[in-house]
Amino acid sequence: MRKTIFKLATAIAVAVLSSAIIISCGPEEQPGGNNGGGNDDVPATPSTIAVTGVSLNKTSLSLQEGGSESLVATVAPSNATNKAINWTSSAPDVVTVDGNGKVTALKAGSATITVTTSDGSKTSKCEVKVSAKIIEVESVAITPETASVFEGETVTLSATISPENASDKSITWESGSTDIAVVDNKGVVTGVSEGIVTIEAKAVNGIKGTCSIRVKKDLRLKGIALSKSELEVTMGKTEKLKVVYTPADAENKNVTWESSDDAVATVSSDGEVLGVDVGEVTITATSEEGGFKATCKVKVLAVLKPGVYWVQNRSLYRDGEDLNMPVAFGVSIDPAGDMYYCSMHRTNVSNTWHIFWNGVPYLRFSENCNGTYSTSGGGYYFIPDYNDDHSVLRTWKIDPKAGEIKDIEVYRGPAHSFWINDMAADSKGNLYLAGYIENSPDYYTATLWKIDPNDNVTKTSLSSGTSKSVESVDAVALNKNGDVFCLVWDGSYGYDGYCYLYLYKNGKKQYLVTSKCSRQYTQCCDMAVLGNDVFILVNEYNGQNTSNEKTFKNQVYKNKSALYDLKHGVNVYSMDIAVTSKGDVYCSGFQSSGKNQYYIWKNGKVLYTPSEVMFSNSLVILE
Repeated sequence: MRKTIFKLATAIAVAVLSSAIIISCGPEEQPGGNNGGGNDDVPATPSTIAVTGVSLNKTSLSLQEGGSESLVATVAPSNATNKAINWTSSAPDVVTVDGNGKVTALKAGSATITVTTSDGSKTSKCEVKVSAKIIEVESVAITPETASVFEGETVTLSATISPENASDKSITWESGSTDIAVVDNKGVVTGVSEGIVTIEAKAVNGIKGTCSIRVKKDLRLKGIALSKSELEVTMGKTEKLKVVYTPADAENKNVTWESSDDAVATVSSDGEVLGVDVGEVTITATSEEGGFKATCKVKVLAVLKPGVYWVQNRSLYRDGEDLNMPVAFGVSIDPAGDMYYCSMHRTNVSNTWHIFWNGVPYLRFSENCNGTYSTSGGGYYFIPDYNDDHSVLRTWKIDPKAGEIKDIEVYRGPAHSFWINDMAADSKGNLYLAGYIENSPDYYTATLWKIDPNDNVTKTSLSSGTSKSVESVDAVALNKNGDVFCLVWDGSYGYDGYCYLYLYKNGKKQYLVTSKCSRQYTQCCDMAVLGNDVFILVNEYNGQNTSNEKTFKNQVYKNKSALYDLKHGVNVYSMDIAVTSKGDVYCSGFQSSGKNQYYIWKNGKVLYTPSEVMFSNSLVILE
């Protein structure tokens, strides 16, 4: 049994040794080869399988910061004896790789990951690009949250992104209504029109912030002016200055007022200027906002107090007091209470004619203005000296404030006469001028002319002019309704040295005033109107005295009824009548009975008996 086992072991050993010898030899060396007749059915058994290459599952890779991904390396052949590999990164500060091929991105950049086999140093590479980590915008806040802006002006908004390290901080601005406000890509908002609008700041991911903008109309004060740059005020009277604001609806309209000389004129906190003394001052208004200034030059005129005014010896008197004003002929008061008269103003050089307004000379000219007068709404009218043949009737329309004179030809024709005239003007600028036309020797027509504000002249005949007697309009007056009243001499009864006086209203005969009126003197009647009541002062024939002299009386009528018999005497003439708003009747006139004596009556009683006068033709009441 042992011998058997031994022999078997010996045989096996020999067989093994023989195989080793065959493997170690080349083909030519193999015993029993093709030529040697070896046994091909017995395979060889290698000791090691070498690595022929290595590959990666990705040759490129994209990661964000903090991201990771594993690469898979495949060693060839798959049955290689030694499959050990090593991993490396070309930029380990950008990308790291561990022993298992896990690639981790550290920061933005690029790197090459290389795998290398231990057996044979076979390699494969993967290009890795790392992008920055995207941090989303979480909120957008606009500063300020609310704002106001004026039309046409701007306000700048700023947007704050959270978190601060958001990847994309770009903002898109948008207005909720471009009709109210627009916004540019820098957050600059421009107001367009009044209103409230929402402004949005939007991030790329749609997160947005909002701001409420109120667009206001620009009511800031840009400047001021005064309603008048020049002003005239009478002593003791006031005139109101108004401030003109730019824009007109400015929010702050506070101003302060100042006079350059309070001794001449003062100004109140609301712009009311009070004339204190004759002179000139500058009134200044200063705005609280912006400190804008506006000025007005103020001229304070001589005081004209209420009272009874008349002309005595070519000087103006008030209630018996000589006002020491230049020589005056006719005095007239317009509806505003301003007084006008014409005077010869004596200077060191020469005597010149002036129109005076509230006691101050305003307009100078060369022609004699001793005639009939009237005023209308700040205008002044008078009839200049008659031409030699009395064929032309003129009137001067004067604006003393503007320094303008219009010479208006009222009537022209052969053989006309205008010795007796009166005129009256209304507040609308219509002038009515009364007189007569001599048609032929001893034949006359009572006539009324109207001059409208455009200087157009119309003529109305108030009598037939067919009788051989003087027919004339001796007085004309107006009421506030615009009715025109005339006293007309009617000679239709025949020439007997007297005329018959009729009242006309708006061109129509109303009633007979008196049957006998003196024609010896030019001013034998006058009238005044209060409402629809007509007050007439007339010089009536009163028979003859014991010396066989004709005597007359001054009779005052109210409409058809006689009110007062003022004074009896010889040759009473140059009469005027005025009525106050309260109905007080003032009359003036003078008579020649040994001496010329002037009288002023109030309600039928003598009020003043001025000293001896030789000339007077004006009586006015300033209330």
